Amino acid sequence: MRTSLKITLSLLILFFTKAHSQEDYTIEINGESFEISLDKEFQYQTKDGVKNILLKQKDTLTYNDEMFSFNFFKDYKVGKTKIEQGIEQLMLMTPEGDGF
Repeated sequence: MRTSLKITLSLLILFFTKAHSQEDYTIEINGESFEISLDKEFQYQTKDGVKNILLKQKDTLTYNDEMFSFNFFKDYKVGKTKIEQGIEQLMLMTPEGDGF
């Protein structure tokens, strides 16, 4: 019984953490800030009526720095680590841990 309760609580925490972390972006319109999510429509009231706003991310993103640039799929995130003076490491990873 205790094990099933722990599993249930763990799943609930995971679900709410995942749901909470979806609104990762803030948009500011005329000095007013709103939290928004990718691919979720947001409605904003103007004097001309309601405007629908949708934040989307391109399928292919570009990494740029002073030495080189490359394109990568939006499923990957670029991590940059400074190893020592003049040496940096770049990693492309998905949330599941796939990458190079």
